[in-house]
Amino acid sequence: MSPLNARFIARRGVALPMVILIMVLLTVSMTAAFTLNSNEVRVVDDQQEQLEAFALAESGRERYLAERASFGFTGEPAVSESVRVVLTNGYADVVVRRMRGSTATLPGLYSLQSRGVRTVSRRAGVPPAARTVGQFLMWQVGSMNVRAAWTSLSGLRKNGGSGTLSGTDVCGAMPNVSGVAVPTSPGYTQNGGASVPSGTPPIKDLGPQPASDDSVNIDWAGIVNGGVLTPNITIPGQGWPSFADPNYWPIIKVNGDFTLPGDGRGVLIVTGGLTISGARHWDGVLMVGGNLTSNGNNGVDGTVVTGLNRKLGQVVPQGDVGNGTKTYRYDSCKVARALQSLSALVEYRNAWADNWASY
Repeated sequence: MSPLNARFIARRGVALPMVILIMVLLTVSMTAAFTLNSNEVRVVDDQQEQLEAFALAESGRERYLAERASFGFTGEPAVSESVRVVLTNGYADVVVRRMRGSTATLPGLYSLQSRGVRTVSRRAGVPPAARTVGQFLMWQVGSMNVRAAWTSLSGLRKNGGSGTLSGTDVCGAMPNVSGVAVPTSPGYTQNGGASVPSGTPPIKDLGPQPASDDSVNIDWAGIVNGGVLTPNITIPGQGWPSFADPNYWPIIKVNGDFTLPGDGRGVLIVTGGLTISGARHWDGVLMVGGNLTSNGNNGVDGTVVTGLNRKLGQVVPQGDVGNGTKTYRYDSCKVARALQSLSALVEYRNAWADNWASY
């Protein structure tokens, strides 16, 4: 036998093991590739689930803050309150806990946790994704810088010496203010009788215009244009409400001139002039763009601000209080009650946290 034939016979059995080895290597490589691809798909799905759970948690937090009253919560939160906000493909459990109640000098401090949970999973047999975000909140009370029982940016003219224009706080909860606050010119004018205003001081000089206009810290342009607050009732368009419920303190906005049709309470905003006749009475806040003309034995317990259209650059002539016995008195408790609907939970800046994610 030749050496060549001998070498050929010796190597005949190598082909089959080589084929088997190559098949094993290919199988292992394909299995590894499929496993790697499956793991990558799962990682991407897990990340997407966490992002969607995060979106649910954030949506629940924002919905609670924007629509708290629609969930049945009014006024400052209790020690704890919670609500489940149902959303598309999931829900958010929002829990608010009191950390510090409101005091005369400090706002209430609260913590909020919103846990978003997915109810639709991308893969069968996998628990729902959940994620929790947190936020510190404070209870911001609706407030107003009251300068006097009656502040008029167009000046004030009173006919007769009868009646009361008093800045002494009726409920005694806050320091007394002026009876009347007016710009240097045209100021306060009284025709007949002794001086009526009383307070600390009785008549406050707001300075020359336009400095006096700027001294009244009311965003009148925002109120008139509808960007600052949302009224409960808008006239024209809606009718004058019933005040049979003593706990009803609405915000009413009147576009144009208006004559008060009856007694009421809350915040009354009139973009034009306001006339009060007879024995009508208002509790709370009156804000009038033009003048307030008061005829008869009527009055307000709270505070009145008139001539506000001057802040829009309009000319408003000196106001006329009119004839009769007036009772316009500062009452801080009724001012606070009228502004209560403007109180809200607000977020502390830089006090948000993406706390926990689970999947």
